[in-house]
Amino acid sequence: MELLREDQVRPELGERVFRHGVFGPFVLWCFLAAPLAVGFVLRAELTRGAGALPWFVWLLLGPVVLLGGLLYSLCLVASAQVVSRALRPTNWLLRVSAKGLVLKLRSFQNAHFPTDGPTVARIPWSELAAARRVRESVEHDLVRRGQTVTSWLELELSHAQDSEELARVLAHERERPAPQSSFLGIKSRTRFGHVPVFVARPGVVRVDWLGRGVLRALAAHVTLGQTQKLDLAVAPDGKTPLELDTRLRELWRRGERIGAMSLARRELGLSLTDAREHVERLGREAA
Repeated sequence: MELLREDQVRPELGERVFRHGVFGPFVLWCFLAAPLAVGFVLRAELTRGAGALPWFVWLLLGPVVLLGGLLYSLCLVASAQVVSRALRPTNWLLRVSAKGLVLKLRSFQNAHFPTDGPTVARIPWSELAAARRVRESVEHDLVRRGQTVTSWLELELSHAQDSEELARVLAHERERPAPQSSFLGIKSRTRFGHVPVFVARPGVVRVDWLGRGVLRALAAHVTLGQTQKLDLAVAPDGKTPLELDTRLRELWRRGERIGAMSLARRELGLSLTDAREHVERLGREAA
């Protein structure tokens, strides 16, 4: 396995490139932009309604409207950035060629991060033992208690120790501070929580599922295994319940920090602040 900067990757003859779709981010942006469009259409009615309110109401309502408008603007800009980055050439996750597999470790959503270190792994076919689809069930109660099923592409390396350096690079990428930017004079650091690649266990790498076309492209080079169904609350043997801290670390590795905090609050009875501190401590230990 070779770890590279993205600018060191060159297109190869006959390679297939797999990317994240733009449809999902665009739908989210449209959903967020809809109130703005409605407000523009009804601007006359809204202006009359605002003018009819007594001045003392605006003393209380004004700061709330300004703060809400600022937060709304930040969310709208952030979703527009995701759409823009989904359209860029940097939006790719897998490159499959006759020589091997090239895997991008950084999310396309964080394309604004500097290219000052390895963010790509080149894996020759001789180092890949198998590939399969994994369907993983995760319990949540973000809005109401239920289960989320997520699909992953699982890559099994020929030698388990080959994933050690990869895990260190992924941990660094997951925890590194975001670059500073400015919007409306407000300086901020924006990091999207999307984690497209993580090391599930020594020698096993999981990648965002981009459809069966990826498996068809891999079939000519590696052995394809049967689809596996897993439960995050249960060990790989399918019987032994995992300890809570182990489950929280797994969610952290996937970038699902909100889900990890929700689980910690429910199972440990913690406040939101204490749950965040507990999850962040476990995340630092896992890194």
